Amino acid sequence: TGGTFVIDLIGFVFPMYASIKAIESPSPEDDTQWLTYWLIFAFFKILEGSADYLLQYIPFFLMIKAAFLVWCYYPKTQGAKVIYASVIKPYLVPNLGLQAAAKKED
Repeated sequence: TGGTFVIDLIGFVFPMYASIKAIESPSPEDDTQWLTYWLIFAFFKILEGSADYLLQYIPFFLMIKAAFLVWCYYPKTQGAKVIYASVIKPYLVPNLGLQAAAKKED
């Protein structure tokens, strides 16, 4: 639908622009921000695709999704980093056998 297309634009256009800008900058910090965003975005799309039949019954889901995506990439909130630090790093990283890499960052 048209609403889904607009939401996908919100999730793709600015992050794609910012990712290109980050790749071209000398600082690795912005690269980490955008890699983290794309990781969270991919997890979200997988979960959304799996639960689509339920999500269609949630009122204003598209607006909630848009707000979530903006929260994930907005530079002042960096929600993707929050999700990574509170969910991915403590629960997924150790199960992938990446504890040594995770400890280097701490």
